[in-house]
Amino acid sequence: MLEILAIGTKLGFYLLVGAFCVWVYFFPVWVAGINDAPASKKKVIFWTNLFLGWTGVIWVILLLWCFFGNSRNKH
Repeated sequence: MLEILAIGTKLGFYLLVGAFCVWVYFFPVWVAGINDAPASKKKVIFWTNLFLGWTGVIWVILLLWCFFGNSRNKH
């Protein structure tokens, strides 16, 4: 019985770590949504992150673009 609980605990841990990794991977998309980026910008960030975010460099560029790439003045 304890072996089954140990397997379930490991599986739960791996699922939690996997979910956290997916959240971190798509963090730039989430930031773009919070910062009220235009829909076209969100799409570009999503698709670029999906296919090129694994490089790390592109992921950092997208994250910086989400924070500082809004050139419109809000007055």
